[in-house]
Amino acid sequence: MSDYVKKEMTTEIREKLLEMIEIDRKLKSDRMRFTSSLNEYKVFNSVEPSNAKNFNALLMYLLYLSYSANAYFGETLVKSGDNEEYIAPTIWSELNKSAEDGLLCQYTSLIGKIVGDVLFGFGRTEMVQGFVYFEFGSFVSSLIPQLDTNYHSFFLLDGQLVDPLVHQFDYMLHDFKVPFVVGDIPPVITYVGCEESMESIFKILKQHTSVKDIEEWIEMHINCMNSLISNGELDKLSKKVIGFVKENN
Repeated sequence: MSDYVKKEMTTEIREKLLEMIEIDRKLKSDRMRFTSSLNEYKVFNSVEPSNAKNFNALLMYLLYLSYSANAYFGETLVKSGDNEEYIAPTIWSELNKSAEDGLLCQYTSLIGKIVGDVLFGFGRTEMVQGFVYFEFGSFVSSLIPQLDTNYHSFFLLDGQLVDPLVHQFDYMLHDFKVPFVVGDIPPVITYVGCEESMESIFKILKQHTSVKDIEEWIEMHINCMNSLISNGELDKLSKKVIGFVKENN
């Protein structure tokens, strides 16, 4: 793990949180972003990565889904929109609807939490909703200051933060270009959020899927992940990710 400074809930971050919550309320969206009281939100810090079995497969699966639905720098790893044949039709529909709504991070965090409970054991994962805050200036953020704060959702495994969609903020990361965050958080990013209750998670899930049976939804994702493992798609992505990290860090 790289050296890092422990981060706290500063006055500036607290004010940003209040701004994000107020913006969310004004939007009057039927999608849940900020579901808890202010005092329940906290800043997340780096921890030693977990060695959970099957974790890499789940991480690559979430990366594969996010790259398939988006035109972020992921196009250099998995061509956006070209993978429908490898992804179950229901998942493909949910995936693209989430991307269109700007809530792909919420969708992948749901998978991380719910499917993770099956793969790793119930209680080892948590879904978190909140935001990411970039603590440095850039050409983009100097032109549009509010870009330094973005709504975001991620999940925890054994207490470590897992963010398979950090690549969507590539334009803010500069010298810290990473395809994902696992445990070790880049020093330029502050993650703020609240761990969701199972009641809230089930409500959020209903907003993303028409599948009534949650066991069916879980099985659908596990089957899709196993199919991508069997046909070598996740292995190819894993090798490309390793190459990308070596080139950019």
